[in-house]
Amino acid sequence: MASDPFTVAATGDAILAQSISELEDETEEFAALLDVLRETDAAVTQVEPVLVTTDNQHASLRQVTDQYQYLAPFPGTIMGTTPSILGELTDMGLNLFTAASNHALDFGTTGLRTTLSAMRTRDLTFAGIGRNLTEARDPAYLDTEAGRVGLLNATTSIPPGGEAGVSTPTFDGTCGVNPLHVEWTYRMMPEHLDQLRMIASQTGIDQVKGEWLRRTNPDWQTDDAYYFMQMRCAPATEQQSPGIYHSIHERDREALLARVSDADAMTG
Repeated sequence: MASDPFTVAATGDAILAQSISELEDETEEFAALLDVLRETDAAVTQVEPVLVTTDNQHASLRQVTDQYQYLAPFPGTIMGTTPSILGELTDMGLNLFTAASNHALDFGTTGLRTTLSAMRTRDLTFAGIGRNLTEARDPAYLDTEAGRVGLLNATTSIPPGGEAGVSTPTFDGTCGVNPLHVEWTYRMMPEHLDQLRMIASQTGIDQVKGEWLRRTNPDWQTDDAYYFMQMRCAPATEQQSPGIYHSIHERDREALLARVSDADAMTG
């Protein structure tokens, strides 16, 4: 017996700064888009700007000058808009909202809290940010006539200091995004790797790098790669020629997959 159809629409970043509802009656293409969104059971969008009030001040963003600079917000690119824009999005037919991004902390933790408050006040289904890491990682659920939907959200574009913190019985975790850290591996010829080892030994880098790595990669000592400062290096192979390779941190991967399993159990 065939199951009832379930329709999902996925959009990109919703970067709105003013009302666009009047365009529905002025533009046939926009009206057609709204018809698609409103006819689906679930429609998801990324809320890119921070939802701010008149009391919010934007964060003092610093330019990150390391290998991960492209993942960080660039000074001057500040995204914020009024919480009322959520009404525009829901009127368009959108009912699932992701919020983890490199701009989530553009207005500091205060702006992230106003974003959380705006979404909760409107009882929206959103994911990717939270008052602590558990909340930011947890799936959110939407019940529709066609079934229940689970929503998870993480970002590899983590703003500096923007990942949510772990809560303990003693300390509350910090609000932030659900991080999905990306590991860069620099593969090179074995003789070039030996040269880096010699440089690090002679300059004292090997004696101090542990303090840098402890903050960003607590599992580095159990890794079979060689770290030149914070850079993960490994010999090239027949399958992996010299170059830069990317992989997800295993700890984040396992945490995300565990939440996927939880959501599957709740929606199956």
